[in-house]
Amino acid sequence: MNDSSVLQVEKFAEGYAVLTLNRPAAMNALSRQLREALAQRIDELEADEQTRVLILTGAGKAFCAGHDLKEMQAGRQAEDGGRAYFHDLFQRCARMMLSIRRLPQPV
Repeated sequence: MNDSSVLQVEKFAEGYAVLTLNRPAAMNALSRQLREALAQRIDELEADEQTRVLILTGAGKAFCAGHDLKEMQAGRQAEDGGRAYFHDLFQRCARMMLSIRRLPQPV
């Protein structure tokens, strides 16, 4: 497990994996880096026949505060008021959430 990572990944011989959102100081808010890491690991787990169950959790006192509002505020500074930024953000987030639902393993 890499403690400096925004997403900790543990796989166990018993057939389960634990993904831990690891931004406790930000209440595990979904930054771009965390969303991308989570989406990548979910895609990998979908094809992993050795993993039969996925546990998704958060480090610290919160599971996940939602979107990273500081990052979103920076996105509003674009010339179009952030319209393209927010469209892309919500599309990527929706794809990631749907990929969790489509996993063959219980979550």
